[in-house]
Amino acid sequence: SVKLAQCADGHYYITDVTHERVDWGELTDYMAGVMLADGSNCIQGLEQAGYMSRAVQDLNADERLARYSIWGYVPDKDKLTRLLPVAAKLASHHIHLVRGHWNDAFMEQLMSFPFGTHDDMADALSGVWVMASEGFGGGELPSSLTYSQAGVISGGQY
Repeated sequence: SVKLAQCADGHYYITDVTHERVDWGELTDYMAGVMLADGSNCIQGLEQAGYMSRAVQDLNADERLARYSIWGYVPDKDKLTRLLPVAAKLASHHIHLVRGHWNDAFMEQLMSFPFGTHDDMADALSGVWVMASEGFGGGELPSSLTYSQAGVISGGQY
């Protein structure tokens, strides 16, 4: 997942990146754990494609998440096209990284995209940017969002 916060100065800050390889059978429980850690004040969403369509239903049925707002997100462009606007914002210093243990792995994957072995963090970044720039759930945009390749999108105060 990628956590993105917008500050009063209009700049965005990538405050955290979580990168886990999770077996498909454990994915829904993993996502529930991420959502529970974010808290019920966060809007949650999943990239809704294939199995993930079922995950939206399963997570909405999870009693632990009864007070959570969980939505599906359907990407309408390919991964590279979705990443180009956020790459431009990074290059123009409108998006900044908060120093963290995840910085090296995150930047390495971004630099190798789209030819690297994995693209989940790059895809998570493009997903959170689409959410931030286009809004989410038809309502007012939260001050921050989290999006992961596993499909987690959440908004809250960071």
